[in-house]
Amino acid sequence: MPGLSRTHFANRMRSASWLGGSGRAYDAVPESLEAFRFDDSSIYILVNRNAPGWVGSARDLIEDQVSRARFKLAMQSASNVLRLQGPSDDVERMVLKFDLESGHQVACRDAA
Repeated sequence: MPGLSRTHFANRMRSASWLGGSGRAYDAVPESLEAFRFDDSSIYILVNRNAPGWVGSARDLIEDQVSRARFKLAMQSASNVLRLQGPSDDVERMVLKFDLESGHQVACRDAA
């Protein structure tokens, strides 16, 4: 398929589990820390030692100066980045971000 790299397919085959502060488990897609790109509908977690360094979206970086500063700081020590599909509803998005921020990474696994 033109335009899709080997890395794209490798990332799609892997998943990571994230346990939110509420106890809810989330399946996330690992992205390359050096080459990830924001899309409008996803929530990203910059992970540092299995804990969230920053949780947010492209919109957060554009609209929120505090989030932008936290993102820059988290990028200095992040070990990996995870992507989740974000809800379209603003309240649901806020609740999801709060749950992810108070959670931690459980394990990475390869799809069979």
